[in-house]
Amino acid sequence: MAAITRNAINYLLHAGVNTVFGLEMKEEPEEWMSVYEKRTSQKAWEESVMMSGPGYASVFGEDEPIEYGQMRNSWNHITQHDKYGLALRITEEAKSDNLYFQMVAKGGKALARSMRATRAARAAAPLNNATDSDYTYGDGKTLLATDHPLDGVVGGSFANTLSAQVDISEAAMEELLTLADYAVSNNGLPMALEPKQWVIAKGLKFEMARLLQSRQRVATADNDTNALRELGIASNPIVKMRYLTNRKMWGFTTRGSDGDGLVYYERWPMKRGEDTDFETGSMKFKVYCRDSYTVDDPRGFFGCYPT
Repeated sequence: MAAITRNAINYLLHAGVNTVFGLEMKEEPEEWMSVYEKRTSQKAWEESVMMSGPGYASVFGEDEPIEYGQMRNSWNHITQHDKYGLALRITEEAKSDNLYFQMVAKGGKALARSMRATRAARAAAPLNNATDSDYTYGDGKTLLATDHPLDGVVGGSFANTLSAQVDISEAAMEELLTLADYAVSNNGLPMALEPKQWVIAKGLKFEMARLLQSRQRVATADNDTNALRELGIASNPIVKMRYLTNRKMWGFTTRGSDGDGLVYYERWPMKRGEDTDFETGSMKFKVYCRDSYTVDDPRGFFGCYPT
């Protein structure tokens, strides 16, 4: 258990220091929270179940029996929560002898900042692993796949990504949006998915501004209108995620399904605790929480993971 001793803050033990900085700075907003559907959990784990209802009706003749449809569960997915946190231990001498700030107050703020950054990094994990076969969900597929299976009775599959993982462009955005336009439910019936917000790696903000805010089409001499702008799609919020390891990743969340796409379970909100060690007099304080980040319905996110 490493302790913060006077040696670790030896510059702060004498008079004459002009400025002490580095523990407090402007933080980025937690934009990832708008990408996830937040749910409060009261259990050790949470289970999601995908249902399938009856499909298309069939024609039947005079004095012939009507066909009965089915309604059943197709698959389930269990999400386990993780507990994580960080602590500081400050010796009584270090706390007493530093001349410049309240170490407990500053240390507590620094811990909270670390926790918020950790949550943002964890929230990016399902997107960072969107095409990694080691990370699959209820239907046995990765978040982004061209062959998400429909219910076994219906057969077939659907895609929430393009067959080629391409960089963001006007053509690619239109193709992915069209893919969502033709989305079907688990029983093969059409559904009206709508783009909710764009989700991009932070470095793509310049390209997104060109693609969505220009009145005419980008990078062409044609005087065509910008269809994304004309259809109102450009007005959807843009979430810029710092912790996407693939700096070319892009996509959008959707609304229209009764199941959510990206889901954040809060088992324990961020908690704080402090104590003083009786034998040494050292001050100990910690910040910790317990939560999980998962995917329910893959129709809730359409995207591309360019290499």
